Amino acid sequence: MKICVVVLTYKSDLYDHFDRIRRKYLETKDVDYYFLYNGTDKSLSNPKEHNLNYYSYLRHYESPHYPVMWDKFMAFISETAGKYDYVIRVNSSTFVNVDSIIQKIKQLNNREHLYMGHFNGSLCRECRSNCVDVDAEEVGDYVSNAFYDKDVWINFTNYSYAHGGCIVFSNATLEKLFELSKTFKHNPEARMRSDDILIGLGLREVLKIPLTYLERYYLSGLTTLPSEKNLSQIVEEALTYPQIRIRNSNRDLIDKNIWNIIERKLQL
Repeated sequence: MKICVVVLTYKSDLYDHFDRIRRKYLETKDVDYYFLYNGTDKSLSNPKEHNLNYYSYLRHYESPHYPVMWDKFMAFISETAGKYDYVIRVNSSTFVNVDSIIQKIKQLNNREHLYMGHFNGSLCRECRSNCVDVDAEEVGDYVSNAFYDKDVWINFTNYSYAHGGCIVFSNATLEKLFELSKTFKHNPEARMRSDDILIGLGLREVLKIPLTYLERYYLSGLTTLPSEKNLSQIVEEALTYPQIRIRNSNRDLIDKNIWNIIERKLQL
């Protein structure tokens, strides 16, 4: 089973700090990995260093209103078509537990089309809590904006999509998503959607590929830095999850400290 971890990132002191630790971690795993940048600096592209750069004419940085992340992910798919059995797409604010995700993939290896992530929307209507392997049809109400495409009218009622922090795709699913991206490319309303919404729209509503739930630990919303002992205990528990979302108010202080503890815990 050949797997690639694709980190959608950009150059900044903060993200360089996260990515330095992530690089050391990924080097210990039997997976390919790349960091996808977006900018005019051609030196950012260095495949031998696991760096790729895709320039978007829209913006030189990430924005929820301009799908830079969508564009560079589609560019990556077009150049690596058929090379990997699974691609784990992650942003720089999320730590992924590669071993845990591979175990989850193996549990679902009879599914040709795999689209796996953490729900952005309501949770399972049966228990209203985090559930393992809840398909999209079981998700409660979530309403987002719809848009018109010449071939299909999308109704977002009872709609959910995978949060952009971490999404896992089988090759078969990526191939279909890439074909669909050609339809979205010249649609101005589609171009105004953030990338995770556009992925969810395409896979669930158009291609009818259901989302499988992937657990997440939230290390977000902290306004002050906990004690070293408390934060260490929190990170130790978080590392048992497939993914950790790390985004707090003082990112230079809190988030960097969390990543530093991850580095020490994993002995990187």
